[in-house]
Amino acid sequence: MSTSVNPDKSNYIGLINESVHTSDDKDIGDVFAVNKYFLIVKRGFINVHYYYIPLNKVEGWDGSILWLLITEDEVIKYDRDTFPHPFRYYVKDYNYERTPPYVPTFNQIPARVRTPAEEYGMDNQEEIDIYKCDLCGDILKNEEEYDKHITNVHL
Repeated sequence: MSTSVNPDKSNYIGLINESVHTSDDKDIGDVFAVNKYFLIVKRGFINVHYYYIPLNKVEGWDGSILWLLITEDEVIKYDRDTFPHPFRYYVKDYNYERTPPYVPTFNQIPARVRTPAEEYGMDNQEEIDIYKCDLCGDILKNEEEYDKHITNVHL
């Protein structure tokens, strides 16, 4: 039915807006954002849900649908009510001034009119908790601690 996921996470950018189905063939929404750990699926327009799904829960892409290894009932535990932060995720239709720092292999994004700091109303980009875990809320000191936390606790 599907092929294995390419370990080059930058390929997920090409799947933005593509349909995501669970292992029990339920359409749960479309790919909205990605980083090196999570695929963010957006479902709904008025009552919006963001599912922060670890990449190890993705079975693969069959050319028209991205398939998950989990059922619709299992997807619910990844439901969050927060918009993915554009400094930590490549977010659909976000106007980036530079490539997000979390995945250096992503495609370069040309500079835009508004910077992420302006969009979020911040004067200093260093004030942002870029190492906050989206699943449990823990704040880590650096990327190495964040990597270990995600790997040991959530994957």
